[in-house]
Amino acid sequence: MGAILIDSRVGSHDLVKPLQATGLPVEEVVLPFADVAFQGKGPNGTILDIGIELKRLGDLVVSLRSGRLAGHQLPGLREAFDYYWLVVEGYWHVNLKGQLVEKHRRGWHPLLGNMSASEMEKQVLTLELCGGFHVRFTNTRTDTLHFIGSLYRWWSDKSLEKHQSHLAVHRPVSFVSVTKQQEALMSLPDVGRKVALAAERHFGSLRCACNASVNEWASLETTTDKGTTKRLGLRTAERIVKFCGGNV
Repeated sequence: MGAILIDSRVGSHDLVKPLQATGLPVEEVVLPFADVAFQGKGPNGTILDIGIELKRLGDLVVSLRSGRLAGHQLPGLREAFDYYWLVVEGYWHVNLKGQLVEKHRRGWHPLLGNMSASEMEKQVLTLELCGGFHVRFTNTRTDTLHFIGSLYRWWSDKSLEKHQSHLAVHRPVSFVSVTKQQEALMSLPDVGRKVALAAERHFGSLRCACNASVNEWASLETTTDKGTTKRLGLRTAERIVKFCGGNV
């Protein structure tokens, strides 16, 4: 992919050398919108434009109050980029009065502008949910540099559709050995390990289990923790057979 473009004006030009020191390709230019921009791998070989707007916490409050962020910068970012981030930098917390309090060299001080934490958070949520911004809060410049590098590598490593960690299947850790057939049977409605084990023993194969009738499933017996015998029952059997595409 191409280089990371850094706006050469005050506020972001200090990112150039630290990013270069990590081995990333960086160019200093003048960007009409965003402080950082680069291209990423979109689906099916397409190229996407990615923009990052950087703001110190105090700058964020000023731009929210003036309307500059929502009324000027956001429309420009939306037109120029396919995906755009707002990175807000500052070490802060909320005091007992609900005020934004930022850490400085001489300690913690309420943020200038008298914006409550609730007001700031609600406006940022609106920018995210209604304006399309992806918002990231960082504590320090080092955190910001790390995030820029991670974001660039994420978009550069592989195309958008090949990022599939959100599709991972949860497989609970089991202290008891489970066969592939039992695992497949446990994907049926209301079938846990005990029922899967009983079904494997009774039907012999997954195919026979899926082709079994409601009555066969209903009469399937398992042993409870107290040692008594329990039948699966008609209602559960009907759900299983229906799931398998059989006649109920």
